[in-house]
Amino acid sequence: MQRGFFEELLKLRAMDLSCQTVMAVKSQIRALQHQTLLCRPKPADAADVGNFLRQYVPLIVRLMSTRRQVQMAVLTWVVSLNHIFGKDALRDVSTALVAAVLTNPHPVRRAFCMKTLIHSTRFDGSVFLAVLDCKDIGADSTPPPSTPPHP
Repeated sequence: MQRGFFEELLKLRAMDLSCQTVMAVKSQIRALQHQTLLCRPKPADAADVGNFLRQYVPLIVRLMSTRRQVQMAVLTWVVSLNHIFGKDALRDVSTALVAAVLTNPHPVRRAFCMKTLIHSTRFDGSVFLAVLDCKDIGADSTPPPSTPPHP
């Protein structure tokens, strides 16, 4: 495995995103993507990376809900990850990303993110049902608006 990949990922996690410029964050993501493209993993390594990356899902989603330029850089990196490590090895990570994007309360270009994730990753489709069930339960718990009776 490429050591630089993990180093760049740790640098990204260590960044205080509230104090960084868009260009600094985007530059760090590009450095991470460059290190990702240098990786030539074995199948066992790919599965390990998939398990390892699950802890970074909240960070990835937080980055996707920031500025458009950062969002594009993160999505490009996610596409590269799936190309290099394999869609099957990253299935759990992709499923977690899709679920997080669907339930993210922050404004995010959800349709664009979902199109990118659908076309470039492999994820468990039941995540859609789980999100819809949660929204239905939330909708059922709110009482309907009262209407005055008609005379």
